[in-house]
Amino acid sequence: MESTATELASLLRKLEEAFPAVPLISADLVTTDPGYLDLERMGLKRKFGGRLWTSLSFEDLQGEAGCFGFLTPEAFRYYLPAFIRFTLLDPVRADLIVDAILSSFASPDQRDYFQRRLPDYLATLKRLGIPASAFQEPEPWDSEEEASFRAERIASLTPKQKAVVRDFVAFLKARRSEAFMPGELEAVLEALEETP
Repeated sequence: MESTATELASLLRKLEEAFPAVPLISADLVTTDPGYLDLERMGLKRKFGGRLWTSLSFEDLQGEAGCFGFLTPEAFRYYLPAFIRFTLLDPVRADLIVDAILSSFASPDQRDYFQRRLPDYLATLKRLGIPASAFQEPEPWDSEEEASFRAERIASLTPKQKAVVRDFVAFLKARRSEAFMPGELEAVLEALEETP
C-alpha cells in the first residue's frame, strides 16, 4: 500500500494535470447574477476573478466554504482544484470546505441518516429530561433545483477531471473516513459515476 505522502503527491500532480490554469475566469463569470447588489458576490468576483487557481493561497480560500452556492459552473470547475488542494494539504484550516466540495456533487439522504441516529437522539433527550416530542425529524435538504445544479456542475467536468475528483473522494474514504457521515463519500462517488 502506498504511503499517505506518496498518494497525496500523486493526487496533487493529477489535479494540476487535469485542471489547466489557463484560460482564466474573468470577474464577470465568477458568480451568478442575482439581479440585485450582493456584497458577497462582489467580494468573490474581486477575490477570484482573473486569478490563476494555482495562485490562490490558503488565506484566500479559508472561510470561503459558502461560496460554492454562488459560483457559476465555469468558475466552480476552474477554482475547484484550489479548494481540493487546500483540503488535502491542510484539512484543519480548510474546515468546512471539504463539506462544501462534497455537497456540490451529492448529499446523503438526511432522513435516512437521522433515522439511524434517532435512538441516540431520543436517549440524549431522555437523559436531559426533555420530552421525546421535542425532537423533530429534519426535512430532506435536497430539492429538484439543487439536484439540477449539482448535475450541471458534474457535467461541466471533463472525464479526466471527474477521475481526479473520484480519486480525491477515494483518498478521503481511505485516509479520513471517520470525519464524514456514513454514506456521504459513497453518495459522491455514485453521483460522479452516474453523470456522463
